[in-house]
Amino acid sequence: MDKMLKSSVARIALLPVFSLALLMPSSAYAGEEDAGELEVLASASPAEAPDSETSVDVNQVVRADSSDYVSVTWTLNNESDGKIAATRFTNEVYSYNRDTHYALAGVKLINPGDESEFHPIKSPRQVCFCSGTRRNLDFVTHIESGESVSYWATFLLPQDIEEVSVEVRNFEPSEEVSIASR
Repeated sequence: MDKMLKSSVARIALLPVFSLALLMPSSAYAGEEDAGELEVLASASPAEAPDSETSVDVNQVVRADSSDYVSVTWTLNNESDGKIAATRFTNEVYSYNRDTHYALAGVKLINPGDESEFHPIKSPRQVCFCSGTRRNLDFVTHIESGESVSYWATFLLPQDIEEVSVEVRNFEPSEEVSIASR
């Protein structure tokens, strides 16, 4: 297959991802007032003592109709006395494009059936389909004390999986979260 045809096929294959992204709240950030409007499906406590005054809420786990594309929206609640750098929630397993330093790819989905893990998808150029990839003006790089900030990531998940555990780096997993369809 020639190079131009491969590029066209890759672009067409990513159309459902872009469609799913349109379902997301703000591309990366919802201020404290907006975060309060998001439903909380599950919450998670920190896995490490230094983060004891923070928590994560899972707000949405949504599958694009009849596809493997699943989007997750989660909120970091900072009740500590200091600010938290968003880069603490990057991916430790996979390397994403170095130009996307703030890509918040440190969230994974776990299939409770066989414990398989799913990490955010990335483009052929290794760019994560998650918050922070294309920072807009309202993207929050540091979560101030008392703030709650929402982020998102997109995954490829087999259609037969209807429930997942959601694990944000440095936090315990939020278990038994049902996947909604749109």
